Amino acid sequence: MTSTDQIRHLLNAYSFALDNGDLDGFADLFARGEWVFEGGVPLSGRHEVRDKLLSRVVLFSDGSPRTRHLSTNEDLQIDEDIGTAQCRRYVTVIQQTETLPLQMIYSGEYLEEFARDDNGTWYYVRLSISRPFYGDLHQHIRSSQA
Repeated sequence: MTSTDQIRHLLNAYSFALDNGDLDGFADLFARGEWVFEGGVPLSGRHEVRDKLLSRVVLFSDGSPRTRHLSTNEDLQIDEDIGTAQCRRYVTVIQQTETLPLQMIYSGEYLEEFARDDNGTWYYVRLSISRPFYGDLHQHIRSSQA
């Protein structure tokens, strides 16, 4: 698998894990990295991401948050020589529940940084989310202060 394929797999794993309610799988993506929202304190490692971020995600009877994370405008830059990469993209989240019609609930600009380890495996170093737009988050995030 090429570096581009591995990194795209990580980008998609982010969305699929969260949208399917696999919160442990999502947190595992940040085992060696950090997740930070504009103006916030970085969450480092799987335990902080799980305990301080994912604990607020509302899961429904099917075990999912009933969301879809849609990525657009991916701009992936890879430096094969030093084993680092960056991706800028927009992420838009849509949601539908029994009481919420299908609608956009969030959009933000993501800057993701990756590194390649000695085994040739790419991993998240940092995800920074900025320039958020908010919709109705009350059925996605507990105690949302959006």
